[in-house]
Amino acid sequence: MKNALARAQHELKLSEKRIIAIAISKINSKASKLDYKHEKPRTIKISAKEYQKIAGRKDKRNAYRDIIEISETLIKKQLTIKSNTMTGTKKTVINWVAAVEYETGRGEVEITF
Repeated sequence: MKNALARAQHELKLSEKRIIAIAISKINSKASKLDYKHEKPRTIKISAKEYQKIAGRKDKRNAYRDIIEISETLIKKQLTIKSNTMTGTKKTVINWVAAVEYETGRGEVEITF
């Protein structure tokens, strides 16, 4: 699955990779291994200030606008994981992001995986 994720990231724009990287950095690595079929959704907050720092944006308002636009784009993108089985090839298609929530003026976006 790690290789499938790495290959799928090549299809993302740099700004989308940055949002995914921020989100991944906030996931608790000590938690149980992720089983996407049984795991509860994880919601992560990303602030305009965090994105502004990573993306090198000068204006916080532009950074907030960017994370909203990027998050809305990510929700439409899919990740395909292929694996070989005894009977053929198994293909699993999932969205990079399950949900995006933001409130105008809050300066942060909540992304649910």
